This record gives sequence, structure tokens and C-alpha cells, in this order.
Amino acid sequence: MKQVYLIALVIVLIVCSAIQSTNGQAIDTSTKLEAEIGKIIREYYAAFSRRDVVGTSAIWADDGFSYSTEAGYETNRQVKEFVGGYLRSPMAGLVKESYEVEDLKVFAVTADTAMANYMIVSKSEQSGVTDIRRDRTTNVLVRRNRNWQIIA
Repeated sequence: MKQVYLIALVIVLIVCSAIQSTNGQAIDTSTKLEAEIGKIIREYYAAFSRRDVVGTSAIWADDGFSYSTEAGYETNRQVKEFVGGYLRSPMAGLVKESYEVEDLKVFAVTADTAMANYMIVSKSEQSGVTDIRRDRTTNVLVRRNRNWQIIA
């Protein structure tokens, strides 16, 4: 079942990346869009580092979903609940975490839909042990009420 969701996500991403115009108009693929999306993504990871539950929840669209190798398919509501629970837990206070977004690429799909692909470098320190992890991430974002949110 997890493979079906992963295959579906890959197909959606391929189709979205192939779309080049909306209503015959060229899509804005400017650096302005990349800066706007990059700022939002970086703010999310900064909120995570600060243990800011509200700041981390704002980026996830309630009607979206997520797929990861660790958790499989989850609705964005489940993601918000899990992240909020972790950030409120005593364990979160024992781990010092920081994040860096590298190699960000943003692709406009429509005027209000974009894909972001980037490398997230996670550094965590606990009990004198440092762990550095590099993960490639792809998000599909939608703009609603002038705000970008992750839908997938």
C-alpha cells in the first residue's frame, strides 16, 4: 500500500514539473518565488528548532498529506499532531537541533501552486553526541489567502 502512495506521489510530481503554463500565460518562475518559498521553508525549520508548535503547524495545509520512509502515508493533520506532541514532550528539550536548507529549487506549476526540492541538513546534539543527517525533500505548496502551505 505504501508503494502505491509513493508511486502516485512520483507521478504527480512528474506531471506537475511538466506543466509550463496556465491559461496560455507563462508561469512566473522568478527568483522572487524561490525567495518567497525558501523563506517559508526556512521559517518552518527555525520554528521547529525553537520548539514553536504554532509556527510549525502553520505551514501544513489541513487537507494535504505526507509520505516518508519512516512514517509512510500520513494526513497533514496527523503530521501536525505528531510534530506538536514531539515539540511539547520532555524528550524534545533534551535534544539540541538545528537545520539548514541547501540546494533549494522551486518550480512554479500554476500561479498558486509550486514545488520545492531541497536538501535539509539536520544536526542534533544529545548527551554530547552529535548526529548530522542529510535528506532530500520535495514539497508541493499551494497559496491560499496569500499564504503558502504544504499540501503534499
